[in-house]
Order: sequence, then C-alpha cells, then structure tokens
Amino acid sequence: MVRSEPGEREPLSSQFGLLSCPRDRKGMSRVAAFRTALVILASLAAAKLADELLRLAWRSGPTAAIDLELRYAEVQAWFAGARVYETMRAAVYPPATYPLLWPFLGWLDLEPARWLWAAATALALAVTVWIAVRESGAGAWDRRAFAGLLVLAPNETGVALGNGQLIPLVLPALLAGLLLMHRGRGSWPKDVGAAACMIFALVKVTLAVPFLWVVLLAAAPDEPTAARSLRLRPVALIAAGYAALTWFALAFQPAPWGAHLRAWLRLARDVAVKGGNYADVHAWLAAAGLPSLILPASAALFLALGVWMFAHRHVDLWLRLGVTALVARFWTYHRLYDDMLVVIALLALLRMTGLSDSLAQRRLAGVLLAITLSTMLLPARLGTAPLSWRLVFTGGHTLAWLAVLGYLIAAARTAPRQMDA
Repeated sequence: MVRSEPGEREPLSSQFGLLSCPRDRKGMSRVAAFRTALVILASLAAAKLADELLRLAWRSGPTAAIDLELRYAEVQAWFAGARVYETMRAAVYPPATYPLLWPFLGWLDLEPARWLWAAATALALAVTVWIAVRESGAGAWDRRAFAGLLVLAPNETGVALGNGQLIPLVLPALLAGLLLMHRGRGSWPKDVGAAACMIFALVKVTLAVPFLWVVLLAAAPDEPTAARSLRLRPVALIAAGYAALTWFALAFQPAPWGAHLRAWLRLARDVAVKGGNYADVHAWLAAAGLPSLILPASAALFLALGVWMFAHRHVDLWLRLGVTALVARFWTYHRLYDDMLVVIALLALLRMTGLSDSLAQRRLAGVLLAITLSTMLLPARLGTAPLSWRLVFTGGHTLAWLAVLGYLIAAARTAPRQMDA
C-alpha cells in the first residue's frame, strides 16, 4: 500500500501510480493519453456489444444465439423425458445444470427465450461492472470507468454475449457469492446467500469448481491467522443444494440415475480428450499427442491449486481470485468465450497498481494489465486465421496469462493479509 508517512496510508483517490492526479505538463499528458484510451475502449465496447446483442436477440442464421439454441433444445428435451446424453452430442453439462436453466429456457418458445436471456445477460453484465468498480477501490471517475471497461471491452465478452453463453451469468454470481462469503463474518444469512450464488455459478461446473477451494479455505478478514482454516458450513450448503438439484433433475428422466450419470461422464470425457481450443492443458496435451494424460493433468492442476490456496488462505482475496481464475481457464477444456474468466485476474492486477506496497510491483502490474488487455482486444476471427496470425492470437493470450499467473503467485508471497479498498 502506498503511504506518504510511516503508518499513514494515502487515500485511494491519489493512488494507481501513473494515473495519479497530474502536477506538471508531463503528468497532464499521461492523463490525457489515459482518457483518450478510455474513449477508444468505450467505443470498441459499445460497438461490439451492440452488434452481439443483436446477434443474440434478433438476428437469424447459423451463428445467431448459437450456444443458447443448443441449451434451449437440451432443457426442453430434458424435461420432456428424452435421453439427452445419448441423443445430443453437445449436452456435456451435468443434470443439475438443467433445472438452473429452466427459468430462462424451459417455459417459453425460443424467440421470447432469446429476449429473456438477452435481458438477463445485460443485467448480469451491469452487476459485474458494479462489482468491478466497487472492488477496484478507484475514486476518480476515469479510473472507475477503466475498471468497468475491463469487463465490457474485451472481445471475449462480446462473443459470449452473442453466442448466448453461460459465463456472463456465471461471473457475477461467482463474484457475489465469494465476496459475500468472505465479508459475511460467517453468519447464517450471509452463508446461505453466498451458497445460493455459488450453486447458480455451478450451472457451468468447469468454470466454477476451482473456486470451491476459495470457499473451503476462506477466512474472514478479522480472523487471526491461527483461527480455523475450513469453512465447512457454506461448503455443506452448496453440496446439499447441488445434490437436491441433481435429484430433482433426474426425476424427469426415465432411465436409472446411475445410467444417466455414467452417460454424462462418458460424453464429458469424450469432449475433454479431444483437446481444447487453446490455452488449456487439454489443448496442449492433445497437440503433443498425449491425450491419455489430459484427465490426470487436469486433476493434478486442480489439486495443486488446492495446496496453493491452503498455503495462501490469508492472502488478499483478490490475489487468490486472480490465481484461481487463471487456473480455472487452464485446467480443462474451454473456448474463447470462457476467456471472460480472465477479467477477474485483470481486476486483481488493477488493484495491485494502487494497493501494493512495492513501487516495482505496481509498475509491473500496470505493464501486465496493459499487455493482457491489449491481447484480449484482438478480434476473434484471428483465432481461425492462417497459422501465422492464429499463433499471434493464441500465443499472445497464452503468454500474457502465464505471465500474469506468475506475477500474482509471486505477489502473494509478500502481500499483506488484505489490501482494503
């Protein structure tokens, strides 16, 4: 944390390094450049999100709401008693996902369901922006705007919106649940609310499961270091709620429960061993010709995160969230739209630019933030371009994320227990 006198902390309105209030011509030039960048980011975000919102809610064609249409067909078939895992090759979600999606996709025709999903996604993005601005600790309007644009400007946000993907709804539920649990001081109402958010986030288990380490090993900010390390009540609430949803979902299926669960696991395994798109262990091992190591590697990475989380359970929450988000991106199969997870790591970097004690850490965080955000502004079509451009896209993302992961892990070794915003 930046301090002007020993034991005295500067207000957040004067923090964030190069973004501080200018006192000379050079400082004014930096602020002018920063605000110009804000205008560019805002323009890119507005153009991309407006176009993708039309693709989600209004347009027709093979790419219009492409993933939402798959989920709609699966939900309709599931509650009609069809054997989804044996007839729909894209149905890689566990049974509990379908009751969670039913309020959006189970009682309407497809076209009104697209509009309902679009409204829910817009609301979810607004909530995520609010969380980002609040948690950034920024005081000045331009820094607060930048925190919000970290959510809206990346190309991945637009792709997720237009496809009708789950992550725009998962992200605010995930953050709300973890923040509520972290700051709820262990009260029953806060734990129940946090568990409800986490259960909804488990609508896509490959995104949310790694964050259960944060739940299990959460320590309230005012707990002494030697206090209990495990938060068993929220974990029990999440497990009970998810089990109840699974039981409810399987009640609509004619085959025995065990047969359905085995069919889901087979289908999920088949998709997993085919390898991912880029920047995950599945893609790397498939490219190396080692598909038999995919599942063991995913399990090892997941367990390694748990060990790291236990050793750093009293480190600032956002450092832990940033590390977990990147591991969650790397640990299993994901496609471009799930890159929205990296927004959590970007917010962790943003906080470090203003709240770290070390000037070197603040500057490095700013550099990594600029580089990573730049890669995430690249158009998605580069991911399917000729090899040279495709390597710029995939390699740029991968190297930037690995660098951020290394930075956050290193920062966690010297960080205080909490960096209050």
